[in-house]
Amino acid sequence: MNKNIAAGLLTLGLLVPVVGDAAGVYRSNNSPAAFGGSKVYLAVKAGVLSLDSDGFGTTPVDVTDLGVVFGGHFNDHLAMEFEYTKTVSAAKEQFLGTNSTVSGDTLGLFLVYRTLGDFYVKGRLGYTMVDQEIDPIDTDTVYGLAGGLGAGIEFSDTFSVEAEYTVYPTADEFNSFGAAGDLSTDMISVNLVFSYE
Repeated sequence: MNKNIAAGLLTLGLLVPVVGDAAGVYRSNNSPAAFGGSKVYLAVKAGVLSLDSDGFGTTPVDVTDLGVVFGGHFNDHLAMEFEYTKTVSAAKEQFLGTNSTVSGDTLGLFLVYRTLGDFYVKGRLGYTMVDQEIDPIDTDTVYGLAGGLGAGIEFSDTFSVEAEYTVYPTADEFNSFGAAGDLSTDMISVNLVFSYE
């Protein structure tokens, strides 16, 4: 996972000045922000990551991922998020006659649009890296566009709960043992969002 860490640090390094600029725009315009008037937010994310291959003749495999999201606002509706999730409960499945351990980690940067109000909906589109592993058969790192939809309830200016569905890029011809298939990845998650001035 050394490549994950390096890519995460690089992405975070690119995100920090963007968040700082967004905060500066708010200070200069004195305009209220979305998410209860806050400028940045941190979310704890827990979800079920589903890996589904059309070449193995199996049903989708679900694993449990935990992650963090760090975001900042451009205006009342637009924000940018950095996300990292890691599998904390891998699945054991039979693939090609082997007892394989299945897991998936994600790393991405998203542009987010959300509506205003105590109940809100959101959509996001971004660029992600996904480590899809069926050990010992194969491991693949996929880069590409990801998108998702969600809805949330804002309980206070500083705390919200969201439900979210995200589709990650697909690994083409995943398997190196000749039973190649496209391995698709998506996640259903619950996010606890903590907002700050």
